[in-house]
Amino acid sequence: MLTESEFKTLVAQAYEHLYDLVYLRCHPLVDLLICGPTLERKEQAWKLHHLLLQALDDLDPGPGAPATSIEVRRHQLMVLRYADGLDPQTVSDRLAISRRHFYREHETTLEAIGQALWQRYLDIAPGPLATESSTPATDRGQLLRQEAERLARTDHFAYLHEVLPGVRSLLEARLCQRNLVLTILAPTTAPPVGLDRNLLRQLLLAALSFLAERCTAAGLTLAADVTETHMDVRLSVAPMPMPANPALLASAEPESELVAAVVKASSDISPLDRLRTQSADLETDLAPVRELASLGQIEVSLLDRAGTFEGVILRLPRAPQRTVLVVDDNRDALEFFHRVLPYHSFRVISAATGSEALLQARTALPNAIVLDVMMPDQDGWDVLQVLRNQPETQDIPVVICSVLRAAELALSMGANAFLPKPITEDALLAVLRGLTA
Repeated sequence: MLTESEFKTLVAQAYEHLYDLVYLRCHPLVDLLICGPTLERKEQAWKLHHLLLQALDDLDPGPGAPATSIEVRRHQLMVLRYADGLDPQTVSDRLAISRRHFYREHETTLEAIGQALWQRYLDIAPGPLATESSTPATDRGQLLRQEAERLARTDHFAYLHEVLPGVRSLLEARLCQRNLVLTILAPTTAPPVGLDRNLLRQLLLAALSFLAERCTAAGLTLAADVTETHMDVRLSVAPMPMPANPALLASAEPESELVAAVVKASSDISPLDRLRTQSADLETDLAPVRELASLGQIEVSLLDRAGTFEGVILRLPRAPQRTVLVVDDNRDALEFFHRVLPYHSFRVISAATGSEALLQARTALPNAIVLDVMMPDQDGWDVLQVLRNQPETQDIPVVICSVLRAAELALSMGANAFLPKPITEDALLAVLRGLTA
């Protein structure tokens, strides 16, 4: 019989291969934790993947927990390590802790997750036959619909350049085995895309894995082209001379020597020498990528030149730009807004005085204004009255934010909402989403 210690070892192994769905198909945890004998193995692996991600989400103590608490740090550590796929040193640097501290916290938190999943196993283990017979058949379409519903409840907002390091780390071993070099040309200044962060990561992993399985000793290039409505992520393949011991991955700027070599190798070879696929049915092979794409407004197409397969293009929708003007003379308060809102598809501009706020409101015409009451010179009440009396600004939603309990007064003077200080992240996002939807 499986012991608790052996089970927790399996959990640790599964997290190390969280985004390798081929590996998860054969993992023992599929049989131990996923009820659904009528599901295909790959669908069971999909469910195990999301169960492991949910276990990470369950660590989140919520917005009310102090940012410096152990619970918050442990949740951040596990998300960075496994959901984002960052290596231990990068996680340690992000959290400003030592490697020794990282491993100590990692071991403790992984033990806690293992304990929770062990309890789940015990709950379903005693009656497997009854559980199996009572589990309704779930087809792939239903699984995708369930996932789409989950994504609809999250922010459709992610930065490509923030997701790519985790993707790079997760693909490192596979690219090395295939003797591939990945060059990333996505600028850090690229705007956010209108996708859930986790979906974007999985989509990139699936698309790059699709290419990696079809070539060896080649260069992969990921480039991004941005328009007003979307971002085209172009994943292309080109044969190129490889060093005896190639770097696992390369990330370079467009003007670097490596990028120049990739471009030259791609342009110098003749059509007959170009990388050709041996598969007669690329569209069928691309089905897993298209399934992920179906969860968002994503177009997937094959990159083809003169009848030769050269890669894949992902057309991602851009996130809608919503600007929030924050008016507060407290630097700590402004830092809070600048830290929280950009990761929920809000662009933040700020003002520390009433006169500056009125100027910003007239010129930027933000989607919403968060206005503090107690400020020097011109207080928030005066600013609110001016905003409501000017044609350019009278329709901009205003949220009064104050330590004073003055909700009724704020609403009577024309504010759209009132938030008492100290503000919680959940309350702030709920109000802004309601006003800017």
